[in-house]
Amino acid sequence: MLLLALRHYDPQCAIVLIKQGASLNVLNSFNENPLQVIFDAMAFFRLHPSDETQDLSKGDSRLVQQRAEYEDLFSLLQDELGAFYDKQKAEVERELQELYQHIAPDRLSKIPDQLEAYKYREKLLLECVKKKYTL
Repeated sequence: MLLLALRHYDPQCAIVLIKQGASLNVLNSFNENPLQVIFDAMAFFRLHPSDETQDLSKGDSRLVQQRAEYEDLFSLLQDELGAFYDKQKAEVERELQELYQHIAPDRLSKIPDQLEAYKYREKLLLECVKKKYTL
């Protein structure tokens, strides 16, 4: 139910479901979980401040229309989202270190700057690095 509410851009329903005990970690058949979906929405808002929302897709426009409601959802899950982000960032950093140690040791010192430049998009950074170095 929680994933369904999130997929239909209904953060208020999601808040109610979470307060009633809905799990944030249940996976669907696409291997999605509610916490990842909520984090993705939060990352979108952090990367697109309210004054930078022109030229958005239909789905992104639906997100923007409910910015305040989504911010309430993010506030409710502040600790969980922070822990999720820290874990995800640490996993990407570890994988980058392993990859660079074997293929491009001179790039190891650049990891912190890369992670900062790709804040909230660390997985994209990892995909790009893998594509570049694992031909």
